[in-house]
Amino acid sequence: MIGIAFKRKREKPVVYWSGIRDATAEKQVVTYQVPDYFNGSLRVMAVAVSANRIGATEDRLTVKGPFVIQPSTPLFAVPGDEFEVSAIVANNVVGSGKNATISVGIDVSTHLAVVGTKTHSIAIDEGREKTVRFVVKAAAELGGATITFTARHKKETTAFNATLSVRPGSPHTTILAAGMVDKTANIPTKRKLYAEYRKLNVSVSPLPLALADGLMAYLEKFPHGCTEQIVSQTVPALVLGEHPEFGFDKATVDKSVTRTIRVLRARQNEEGAFGFWAANSHVSNFQVIWAMQFLTEAKERGARVPKDILENGLSYLNDVLNLELESLDDARIRASAIYILARHGKLAPDALSGLREFLANPANKDWKKDVIPVYLAAIYQLLQDKAEARRLVSGIDFDAPIRSNFDSYYDSQSHRGIVLYLLANHFPDRLSDVPGDYIAQMAKAIADGRYNTVSSATLIYGLEAYARQLVKAGSGAGAHSGSVEEVLSDKKRTKIQLSGALISRGSFSPEAREIRIATNGNTPLFYQVTVSGFDRDGKGDVVIKKGVEILREFQTVDGKPIDTIHLGDEIHAVLKLRSVNSTYHNNLAVVDLLPAGFELVMEHGQGGNNWDRLRQNGSSWSPDYADAREDRVVLYGGAGSGIVSFVYRIKAVTAGTFVVPAAYVKSMYDPDVSARTESAKISVVANSTR
Repeated sequence: MIGIAFKRKREKPVVYWSGIRDATAEKQVVTYQVPDYFNGSLRVMAVAVSANRIGATEDRLTVKGPFVIQPSTPLFAVPGDEFEVSAIVANNVVGSGKNATISVGIDVSTHLAVVGTKTHSIAIDEGREKTVRFVVKAAAELGGATITFTARHKKETTAFNATLSVRPGSPHTTILAAGMVDKTANIPTKRKLYAEYRKLNVSVSPLPLALADGLMAYLEKFPHGCTEQIVSQTVPALVLGEHPEFGFDKATVDKSVTRTIRVLRARQNEEGAFGFWAANSHVSNFQVIWAMQFLTEAKERGARVPKDILENGLSYLNDVLNLELESLDDARIRASAIYILARHGKLAPDALSGLREFLANPANKDWKKDVIPVYLAAIYQLLQDKAEARRLVSGIDFDAPIRSNFDSYYDSQSHRGIVLYLLANHFPDRLSDVPGDYIAQMAKAIADGRYNTVSSATLIYGLEAYARQLVKAGSGAGAHSGSVEEVLSDKKRTKIQLSGALISRGSFSPEAREIRIATNGNTPLFYQVTVSGFDRDGKGDVVIKKGVEILREFQTVDGKPIDTIHLGDEIHAVLKLRSVNSTYHNNLAVVDLLPAGFELVMEHGQGGNNWDRLRQNGSSWSPDYADAREDRVVLYGGAGSGIVSFVYRIKAVTAGTFVVPAAYVKSMYDPDVSARTESAKISVVANSTR
């Protein structure tokens, strides 16, 4: 799973391996410094081996400092949370006696602030323990926070660090502005973002490859990880790694590609298909073809692709060719499968003939408006039937309306990316047929937010292939002629420092309110402005209902509305989901961030699936996949017009007042389908007298 983590630091295990040592007549000493945070029993083991004998021994020793500190803190928090942290302090100071005065203090990193006193003086008898409490508030700095507890008595001191993650209460969002400028353009950049994971970039170029920059940023921080998405996230490294302007080096590219190949190996089932989440029967033929295209590209670009993965995948594609054709979506799948097989020199004449026969049916007359004829042209070009290839490619209608089907991972942007990719790789002399308006429509769609992981990666494939051919032909290469400035709120303009040859890229400051791009001369510029990060001005608190609706409420375990929550209570989080129209929406991702001070309660013995271990009585929805983490629940599946619910259990483990982040649902492919609840507050009361 690729995403963004505000990691808390973890203490290293208390373990030491001396390595193999040669025994001599002299006494040898091995020294290990036990960390301050460890108190307890250590086992020491030694093994001796000679040519014909072996011996072993072990012993135990107790390690304890003057104080043992056992902290209790939440695992995570959201800026604005105010909560109680505590520590059990055991007095082990020899000779301190009864009612020894112990000073217990707390110090916090800049992610937090202490509310009230930072030091308590308490009386703890020697050999006994007491609990000390402090109040802490999460500040506006994100990341791994540290709380240091210190206990002192005269000259004896012990400190212990507890860690937690301060994370935002809103999702990471990338907003792209893109277009082509003839003279000047002013692009607003008014989002207020946390500094952590903030990306403020602008790229310009005479080549449309500039449009790939923001798509790369969007893919980099995409938070989900099905097979298609993992492959799509690796496409920028694979394809743009040859262009230093994009910041990749060979080691990074190799690591990224190797990691994805390793995931594909783990998810390839016995039939050679790649499962959505694992090596099982939950398979999409598109995702298999998508993975095989990646592996084909990787091999041709010099990556080490295991032969068995390729051969097993190609074998599965042969099986795909035997599926009955019932729609143009089926025809597109077959055409793309035949194309991948042809790239590997494997012919499929019967499947190709059957496809042409299906397309000849008057009921399928719209096939020429699809990307199918471009695939066919490339297939015939690979088969050396150049006459048929030319006939098909000459008939491409660049102005034809494109029929999107997000359930089949196909929309206008992926269509345009495939067209550019196939033309550049198989018909470079026909790239002059591509009208300038075609690229302008692509840029406008990006600016309108009409992109997803598939279309973003497809556009990167196409734009890079297109730019490569233009550079080879001596067209559009070279540094841009123009200026790029950031405009502040007082209208002051500052030049942005750009670097790069094929495209020019640079960063602008958080104080910028707009980016001004101006050309010098007759050459227009393609541009993309990327504003990516976590909103800190409340924009993440707007209720949204676009195509779907989501509700979230908390209940007692017997289904009653919650009034007061006490420390130690187990309650139910209830998510309700439905389509607000008659459409059934597939490929939905539901993300529910837990409020700080709560932890998930996972059932045991309910099977191997996360949703089986999560879901409680009252659930009517069985997601396709669930990802349970320490701070959130992520569910994947589909929903229709009937309300479905998913119920899971959480436990209050910290007293305080906490932000309840908005729960949200989003189609991973259709930009017109998303919903979000409002955020709220929740309080956990300590010392209940129930």
